[in-house]
Amino acid sequence: LLHVSRPLQRHGDVPDFLLCVDQVKDHHADIAEAWAFPAKDQYQRIKECLKRVLLREERVNTSYDFFVRLRPDLLLLSDLPWTGDAKCVGARLRAARHIEG
Repeated sequence: LLHVSRPLQRHGDVPDFLLCVDQVKDHHADIAEAWAFPAKDQYQRIKECLKRVLLREERVNTSYDFFVRLRPDLLLLSDLPWTGDAKCVGARLRAARHIEG
């Protein structure tokens, strides 16, 4: 989580980490909320997760500016690069080294 939160915090953002998984087990203390539900594929998981995020926005009276979706098998060895005001950024990593801004 450090390599995701640090670049956001440097730019004045306070990230909320939300978890959408098959089963909620013990999770990191920085996770604001975790939801467990079945999904047949990644697209259904994204859709169902977004529904929960939108309900959370109403419940806690907040609005999220952007989302960062990470796979559970992704290992970040350095900070994610800052994307500025980009509305949508996508990347598919097969293998990467020395990710820098």
